[in-house]
This record gives sequence, structure tokens and C-alpha cells, in this order.
Amino acid sequence: MKRYARGISYLICVMIIFLTGCASAAGQGDERKTVRLAAPENALIEDFDTNAYKLWLEEQTGLNIEMTWLPAAASEQMANIALLTGENLPDAYIGFGSHNIFKQPSLQTYIDAGTILPLTGYIEEYGTHTQAAFEHLEDFYVRELMTQSDGNIYFMPGFTYHMITRYSQILWMNQEWLDALNLAQPTTTDELYQVLKAFRDGDPNGNGARDEIPLAGTEASYSKQPYDNIMNAFVYNDPKNSRLYVEGGEVKFAPVTDAWRDGLAFLNRLYKEELLSPLSFTQDDQQMIQMANDPRNILGAFTVSGYTYTVMQSDPEAMRRYKPVAPLMGPEGVQLCTLSFPLPKPNGVITSACEHPEEVFKLFDLMLSEEAGLMRFGERGVDWDAAREGDVSIFDTPAAIRVYNQLWKAKQNKHLMEIEPYIRWLNTVDVTQDSTGELDGEYINAQARQLYAPYEPEERLLTLIFDAEEMAELYGIRGNIDDHTYNGLIDFITGAANIHDDAVWDEYKETFYEMGLEKLLIAAQESHDQFQ
Repeated sequence: MKRYARGISYLICVMIIFLTGCASAAGQGDERKTVRLAAPENALIEDFDTNAYKLWLEEQTGLNIEMTWLPAAASEQMANIALLTGENLPDAYIGFGSHNIFKQPSLQTYIDAGTILPLTGYIEEYGTHTQAAFEHLEDFYVRELMTQSDGNIYFMPGFTYHMITRYSQILWMNQEWLDALNLAQPTTTDELYQVLKAFRDGDPNGNGARDEIPLAGTEASYSKQPYDNIMNAFVYNDPKNSRLYVEGGEVKFAPVTDAWRDGLAFLNRLYKEELLSPLSFTQDDQQMIQMANDPRNILGAFTVSGYTYTVMQSDPEAMRRYKPVAPLMGPEGVQLCTLSFPLPKPNGVITSACEHPEEVFKLFDLMLSEEAGLMRFGERGVDWDAAREGDVSIFDTPAAIRVYNQLWKAKQNKHLMEIEPYIRWLNTVDVTQDSTGELDGEYINAQARQLYAPYEPEERLLTLIFDAEEMAELYGIRGNIDDHTYNGLIDFITGAANIHDDAVWDEYKETFYEMGLEKLLIAAQESHDQFQ
């Protein structure tokens, strides 16, 4: 990171060329080739055709870049049909990094069908920026995590590796309510229980009505479900890795432990006493957002990874309302937070319909450059500039750039919201605190994550990589186990199943082994060991 902070002046010089329109287009004077991209609709990009970043890409490559926006709700289905039939394919898909379609095991389906191209040869011949990124991110195993079992790479990454994305489950609590009731933030699960009871009974919003919702979430995202955060006070809980964790070098499975049962019992108590809202299991994300931003001030606490994923940046009153709460300590002294190890997202694939795959790859490679990464911050002199001597970042470290306008999660036309392949060469850790302070989402997130840093697990499971021959079986086992875990969470928390009944609990655990838990644990151990 320091190397890139020191090199910021070089990047700024490059940006001057871009912003003054002096950059020369590759292939200028030649007939321009057209690249046809397709991506899920993104409401925060004003106009792709006039987008500043898209125009810069065209200027640098000499390409015409066209976009087909797919209806967001149907985008995966449409892409899947095209890839399976080989019909109506674009040259490349971007924007599916947070979807499952280009992750395993789905990715293998398209590899076998021959409708997405291997990129390994292009990386070796043309991938100047890609190879530089691999070298810079060596500690994150980016090349290894992108490489499939046949030794090839089939997608170009979207990759962010700073502290903002490191913790995906942050607990946020209504500070106005705590102040009204003269309460301190809870530090243990017992204190959380007492605070939530006070929220329920003490009329903290002062309207004389019993309309307070002490704690709520939504199933729209695992980071937005409070039970996932609270469970870390009992045993390490990693939903992305099927609740597997590492202890003494051995991969273990949390949902069959006594600690998991204790966590479920605590959560069931919160639910029975109307401290955890039943709406948490039925409402969608938009309803959760409405609840948190309700002008009647009706919500006490919630969880989310980034503050402005739930609280509206445009509402100063709501932005001031909630404060982050550090990981809670459970009855046995467990105090952990889920560590979200950054994985390369499949942000770009080239299809078999592409007539000029080397040109599309060069476009993707350019997107991974340091210059392209800086454009996330917008226009120099308007949205950002070089940091001045003494400027401090949102993590209280020396800053590399000074940001004037936050363009993230706002409708704009200067970047592509990182739907394209990208590397965050310059990260938020290098960005100075701006004048908005307590009302700036990234600043708020940075402060929250400093509360969580001391509670990372000592050992971690990066991800699960399975051998191609056993992939289908293992992903089937894993899917069944994930479903059984989730169903058990809901049933035990809501009381549909009795967490205090030993026979019910034993049957719940035994089902995991019948589903193939032992085989999954062996494969997970092998996956873990290859990164040691």
C-alpha cells in the first residue's frame, strides 16, 4: 500500500492527461472495432454512452464499446440461457461479480459447454496490468483463487482488499435511544438483552406509543441478519464458508457444537420476548431500509456491512441516529467477528461469440490498471485531488488523496460502479477525511471497522476449493448442509423446533452427518491446507 501511496503523483499525472483530453487513443486512425458487453441494469449509472470512464476506455483502446443492459431480476436467467444454448451471446459479460452465475459450480457448466473462453494465454501475452496485480496481491492468492482445476483462468477479477470490506457484519445501535434512557452501549450478550428490553419498554422515541422495534433484520443479505452477528459471541460464525472454522489447524463445523446450541437458545429468548422482530424473517431489503430511516424513529438496532446499505446518505437525521457497537462477549468469554477474506469476484468473462477476444481482453486488462482504479474517485480538481501535507485518512493514517465529493452509492456518470473488472490499487485507507465527517458513509464505516479489528479469529479458512472430479458431489453436499443449517436457525430461533429438547437437537445434528458432513470436512481440510 505504501508503494502506491508514494506513487500517487504519477497516477495524478496520468489523470491530468485524461481529464484534459490529451490522451491518445490506441489504434487511432484505424477502423474501430466494436465490443458488445452485457450486464445487469445499474440505476446508479446515469448514461453509459456518455459515461466519463467508458469514454476514456474507448479513447485508450480505440474501441467502440456498446452495452446491453439486462433486467436486473432476470439477468442471471437470461445469461444462463444464452450461455447454455450459445445463442444471443454478447462478446463479454460484466457486472455479475456479486451473483453466483460465474462462480463454481455454475462456472464449470459453461467451461464444459465451451461458451466462455480461457484467458490464461491472453494473460501471459497481453496481461501487463493483470500480472502486475497478481504480483501486488500475492498475499491474497488472487491468481490461485482464479485458477480452475484444469489450470486455466476464465474470468477477470473485481478485487477490493481494504479494511472497509473486511468485516461484513457490523452491529449498529440507536444512540438517541441509549441517550434517552441513560444507557451505555452493551458489551456482552447479557447487556444486549437488558438494553433491548429497555428499548421495548422504555418509550425511547418519546411518542407515548409502544411502536419501538428493539432489533430487526432481513434475509435479503446475511450481513443484515442480527443472528449471524450475535452468534459470534458463542462460536465463530462464517456463513460464506458454510459455518466452517479452524481451530488448532483443524477444520470444524460450528452448527454441531454445544456453543452453537447455546447461541440458538439466546436468540430464541430474544425472539420469544419480542426483542428480535419477527419481521426479520419476512421483510425484504427495501422494507428494512424504510424501517431504519422511518422519521418516527422506531428502530433500535440492526446489522449491516456498510452503513449506507441501510441508512440513507441523503438523510442527515438518520445518518446521525445510529452508532457502531463492538463485537459482544458471550457467557463463555467468546468475542469474535466474522472476517470476510477478500476473494476475486468474477467481474468479466469473454464468450465464445467474441470475434476479437484479444481486444476485449486488452480492454479488461486496462480496467485493472492503476490509472483506471483512480477513476473511481471521479474528476481530479472537482471530486478529488492530491492530499496535502499532514492530511489524515479515514483510518487516521497519512492520506494519499483528498476526496471532495463522494460518488459511491450515488447516481453519477463518472465511473461504472465497479461492475467492470477492477483492482482497488488506491484504497479508502489512503483517502483523507473529508469535511462531512460524521455524515460521510465511508468515514462512518472506517470508524466502525476499527472497533472490530481486535476481534478477528486467530485462524481462518480462506475459501473452499474442490477437485473437479468431486466438485458436483461436494457442492451438492455443501448445499444440503447450508440449507439444513439455515432451516435449523429459523426453526430454533422462532420456536418451531425446541432448542431445549435433547432428542430434537440430536436428530438435527445427526442429519448433517447423514448428508455427508464428514466428506465435506475432509475436502475443506484439504482446501485449507493448500494455503498454509
